[in-house]
This record gives sequence, C-alpha cells and structure tokens, in this order.
Amino acid sequence: MLAHANMNLIVHKTLTLYGHVKPPISKSQTVRGLLFALLAKGQSTLKNVLNAGDTQHAIGVCKALGATITAQDDGLIIQSPGLPLVTCNSSIYTGNSGITTRFIMPILGLRQNAHEAIILDCGEQMRARPIGTLVDALKNLGLTIQYLGENGSCPIAVS
Repeated sequence: MLAHANMNLIVHKTLTLYGHVKPPISKSQTVRGLLFALLAKGQSTLKNVLNAGDTQHAIGVCKALGATITAQDDGLIIQSPGLPLVTCNSSIYTGNSGITTRFIMPILGLRQNAHEAIILDCGEQMRARPIGTLVDALKNLGLTIQYLGENGSCPIAVS
C-alpha cells in the first residue's frame, strides 16, 4: 500500500522567462512556435523544426505580418516587431494548414491597422472544413468577420 504525502507548491511571480526546450520534431509545435515568435518583440530562435508544407505557409503568414525569418541549420530565426503587428499585405494565404488558419484568425485582431479588413484565404481542403463556431466566438470578442464565399468557411475578411 502506498501512502500519499501532502505536497506544497510554491510559485514565485516573474516578469521574464528564459530557458531552452527541445521538443520532439512536430508540425503543429513548429507552427505554434512560429506564431509565438511572431507575437514576441525581438529575436526568437526555433530549433528542431519540421520543414513541411504547413510550416512554409505559417512562415509566409508570419512574414506577411511583419516578421523576418531566416533558416539556420535545423532551425529558424524569427525577428518580429511584436505587437501591434504590422501588416505587409492585404491578404493572407494559409494553404491547407488547419492550425495556421485557426490560430491566425484571432491574431489578425492584433494588427496596427486592425480596423482595415484583411482577407484570410486557404486551400480547397481547408475551405471544406467548418470555421463558423470560431468566427462566432471571435465576433463576440469584437472582431468584424465577413464570409467572402460560403457561410461557415474561408475565405473571410477580418477587421
């Protein structure tokens, strides 16, 4: 029989966070890392990235939102102006990357000129996937989103 001991966890407030983590190579983790780096002001380095179509589309999205991205060995160096994001394009294409499409939708509200509509479009496979519940939630949070094709799917205009 095992006895359970009471444990106390003490958490100290911090204003900065430093460290290194090497996650297993993963498409979804690579895309998440790119989007976090886009939101962070300054330079971020991602190591052990997966070079896939979804990764390339996420890189294109980050560049369209003001980041500079350079490949280096098994990683990427992302330089971002941080928030508010500076839109370089009037439209963004996410290919068939579901994670990029869904994650970038709320981020589009964090642009410098967020009152100006930006077109979010994707590939045919992603257009067939529903986004209506996410669109409704984002509208409730203050974004203006218009369907440019079939209701409930991309392409959309976001402001």
